[in-house]
Amino acid sequence: PQMPIGCSGALVCVNARIANVGSVNGVEVAQLYMGFPEGLGEPPKVLRGFVRTTEIQPGRSTDIVFPLFERDLQIYNANASKWETPEGKFGVFVGASSRDIRFTSAFAVCESTPSFDLSQPCMQTSSR
Repeated sequence: PQMPIGCSGALVCVNARIANVGSVNGVEVAQLYMGFPEGLGEPPKVLRGFVRTTEIQPGRSTDIVFPLFERDLQIYNANASKWETPEGKFGVFVGASSRDIRFTSAFAVCESTPSFDLSQPCMQTSSR
């Protein structure tokens, strides 16, 4: 499958629809946070991107995309002195801030390959 415009070269592309449910034109700065697999010592939500929408009229919506590249999925392994992509379940959170999350999803990384199929074999044998 082909990636949406704006996600060329990304490993994962998160799509979100932002709706103006108010009564006046508005602009939103949507933020994408990612949660790394449990047990790695990473914060529960790490900012990985943000998109400022164009002005949205009341009752209208706009679609936005957040590309996630290999580096976005990696953490630094100080013992090995290199960046590594951990296996396991990654959380995806989109909202106006880290305390105002309006969309959640998840994907798995198994053998360096991301998938939205959370029944991946590495998820079944993982202690995460």
